[in-house]
Amino acid sequence: MPANDGRARRSGQEYELLMIAAELVVTAQYGSPRMLARKLRMPLAGAELFMDELERRGVVGPSTGAKARDVLVNPASLDVLLAGLRQRAAA
Repeated sequence: MPANDGRARRSGQEYELLMIAAELVVTAQYGSPRMLARKLRMPLAGAELFMDELERRGVVGPSTGAKARDVLVNPASLDVLLAGLRQRAAA
């Protein structure tokens, strides 16, 4: 098995979790790392990294301390958001 297969598989898993995280945040209209950590059963540090990635992709606003982040995408636009995320991952 080639050495980079594990990294590619892990990246695919991380990508799938990012898609699920985006869907959870947009559907709930609540951008909290604690909520993501609870729902995705992952460490808080990992959930914070996902929130940072969602910020880079325009899904949530910047961190404002202990407050949940503003969600910038409404639920009606969720399909468009997910399609855009899939396109970026394929590129």
